[in-house]
Amino acid sequence: MSTSRTWQCPECGHMEKISYDWLAEHGRPVCGQCDCNMKLQPEASVTADGEVHAVTEPEQYPLRIDHATFRRQRQLLLKITDLAQRHQPYTPRLGDEALLNGLLELTDAIADHARNQHPRSGRRRQ
Repeated sequence: MSTSRTWQCPECGHMEKISYDWLAEHGRPVCGQCDCNMKLQPEASVTADGEVHAVTEPEQYPLRIDHATFRRQRQLLLKITDLAQRHQPYTPRLGDEALLNGLLELTDAIADHARNQHPRSGRRRQ
């Protein structure tokens, strides 16, 4: 298994090899030439007879998160957690319900993706 992968900018075509360590530290790479999110390129495999074949990559998971909203959602969760740790009641403010519903939708989307990527056979225990 390689320790780096090739990423390509969909706008300008710039390609770059990026290590897994760098990805773990920085997240998805952004093109230094045009400031676009780069896309992971399929790996190639070489067969015993020397033929090169592209390895099919799993479908990319389109997760769109508004950073400002996500920050407010995180702050709300921190507030609720702090109140729970101090055994104090939580009193919702205007807009909290929408933020919490957004987190539920995000959690559902992540769970759906996990189920699609790692389907289990059989029924789940209750």
